[in-house]
Amino acid sequence: MFRIRCYALFFGATLLVLSPPSQSQSGGAQAGRSAGPPSPKDSLPSIQSIQTLIRSQHYEEAQQAIQSALRHTPSDARLFTLQGIVFSIEKRRDDALAAFDHALKLSPSEPAALRGKVQLLYSAHDEHAIPLLESIARSDPKDQTAHEMLAVLDKEQGDCAAAIDNFRLSADVIHTHPQSLEGYASCLFATAEFDQAIPILQQLASLLPDRTYPRYDLAVVLVRTKQYQAALILLEPLLETDASDPDLVSLASDAYEQTGNTTKAVALARQAIVLDPGNAGY
Repeated sequence: MFRIRCYALFFGATLLVLSPPSQSQSGGAQAGRSAGPPSPKDSLPSIQSIQTLIRSQHYEEAQQAIQSALRHTPSDARLFTLQGIVFSIEKRRDDALAAFDHALKLSPSEPAALRGKVQLLYSAHDEHAIPLLESIARSDPKDQTAHEMLAVLDKEQGDCAAAIDNFRLSADVIHTHPQSLEGYASCLFATAEFDQAIPILQQLASLLPDRTYPRYDLAVVLVRTKQYQAALILLEPLLETDASDPDLVSLASDAYEQTGNTTKAVALARQAIVLDPGNAGY
């Protein structure tokens, strides 16, 4: 039995992938216009200045700058994208989604708006993020973050086959994310790919050295693959610190039995029954 925990998978706000303005977004301004006195439009806040305000956590000023710019260029999808980012940071989820949707209506290929919307849906475990992530992955098959997010959502939807494929495509980024490693290992266990689950659980145990459950889960898989001595190397220290866990005691009993230590196996089996007399599996 696996003892997975839930961890938040955080992806930072998307500030840097903004498309250049289209002709309609820029209001038809010509790059080669003749020099002359500055027009009111010349003093408008730039995309870069608004990004700087956001990075500096001056969110109210950023919103004011966005509103000022929108009065002159109301069809600039980048401005609605930045507005969505600020709303996201301020945890105004509905307003953020509306801003991202408006940006995508103006420019369906705006990557920052698409990613911003995906992040909001993903953080809410909303399955509507899946087709958007699939679109991102199709446009950039090397986007491992998109594959990782897809894998987590696939796992939550019970589609371990799809989850495993996407976890494998995000191997370079998931090694520091406990939730992803847990989901990957859980799906590998559910599909009886025990040998493939071992290195994933080893990564998880190394990432969380102070937690018991990764080593317990790894021991479960090692017993399933008949690596009993390796399982006992993990289980014996756990028994020393917590001999009151009936699952742990029962698993150690099975491993000792398979290594020929019947005396120890029987003693632990009896202990598991005392700890949980209602469990017929002991």
